[in-house]
Amino acid sequence: MTTVAYNHNHKHIAVDGRLIVNDTIVCDDYEKYIEDSGRIFFFCGKVADYHRLINADNGAIELDVDCAALMVHCGEVYQCCVNSDGRYEQVRLTYNASIGRGDEVALTAMDFGASAKEAVEHAGKRTTSTGGKIRVYDIKKGEFI
Repeated sequence: MTTVAYNHNHKHIAVDGRLIVNDTIVCDDYEKYIEDSGRIFFFCGKVADYHRLINADNGAIELDVDCAALMVHCGEVYQCCVNSDGRYEQVRLTYNASIGRGDEVALTAMDFGASAKEAVEHAGKRTTSTGGKIRVYDIKKGEFI
């Protein structure tokens, strides 16, 4: 799993780089985002399903997708998943949000004034599946900072 945090006031998304396979940390610098057709998806969940979620966004029916994402498109942020019927769902976010194993810790940290990066750092202190390099994307600038 992982932690992805969106700070609505700062317009930043942060995601950790820890990759775990069968309870073993195999990488702490994994890029958990994909750029596709002017959109950027920041993922949590099963790495093998990342492209399947994007396929569902493009109209495909995808069953048993075990991942979710925060997606940036045209300066807006959306929370995305595939429902049990294999259909893509997204909700536009106008508030702080987080997904992944450390979502509650990260959201609580932002409630107390933490940035998206600090929120992921806090999640890493309490969640073994969150850690490693933290990447921060500035939505206004359209780049990683």
